[in-house]
Amino acid sequence: MPRKPPEFADHPLRYATACSSGMVRACCCHVVDGDTADFLLDLGWYQYAYVALRFRGVNTAETRGTRGAERALAQRAKQWVVDNLVGKPALVRGSKQRVSFQRFVADIWIPATPQQAALEIEGGQPLLTLGNTNWRLISDLLVHAGLAERIRR
Repeated sequence: MPRKPPEFADHPLRYATACSSGMVRACCCHVVDGDTADFLLDLGWYQYAYVALRFRGVNTAETRGTRGAERALAQRAKQWVVDNLVGKPALVRGSKQRVSFQRFVADIWIPATPQQAALEIEGGQPLLTLGNTNWRLISDLLVHAGLAERIRR
């Protein structure tokens, strides 16, 4: 068995760089809905954890128990997250003390496309540059796309 899962073979940051910035390297494996996904986290020392994380600061429409326009919005939000997150590198900053619906709450940063890097996002976090990569909070991008609403942090 290889010591490094293939999900981290092309991660743009080294473990030490992410850790020194208070982040954990991650890769999204599954999207539950527009504001929740499952991640493989790099804990260092060839140790990895699989956890469900809720995106801090946003809420999207629910895919279950809704109909009509709300359900369509929920499905669009989920598909946007699938397209922008699954199988791609991410950075996570969270706390085991923050829990919502039995999921840890965390900030999830993704590599920004040039268009995403150029965005001015009202109420959002500034662009983060680590290594040679620009990173954006997925929650800010969801709000900017009109797929989520901000909630108190």
